[in-house]
Amino acid sequence: MDTRQAAAQTARELFEAHGAAVYRFAAVLLHHHQDAEDCVQEAFLRLLRHLEAGGDARNLRGWLFTVTANAARDRFRRRRRWLPWEPAHDVLDALPYRGSWTHR
Repeated sequence: MDTRQAAAQTARELFEAHGAAVYRFAAVLLHHHQDAEDCVQEAFLRLLRHLEAGGDARNLRGWLFTVTANAARDRFRRRRRWLPWEPAHDVLDALPYRGSWTHR
């Protein structure tokens, strides 16, 4: 098994073991389902590149959460740049909701 295959296998195993927890972490940080999914995808792509480049394989769970937090921060900054205003939560709560990503 070459380095790339080994890295892909390790990333797959880590996703199976920690993917749901990483997603929940991103969802708490961003309060948005699609952005959270995008952060998880970005974190695991960075993990794969890190492993393919021969990066350190110690404490990958902690590494994943750090990368996810950084990706969430970047996404939040990008989103704030494009939103002209942020409505108050009571305004959002008054709107009819059609979706399944929040759990109230």
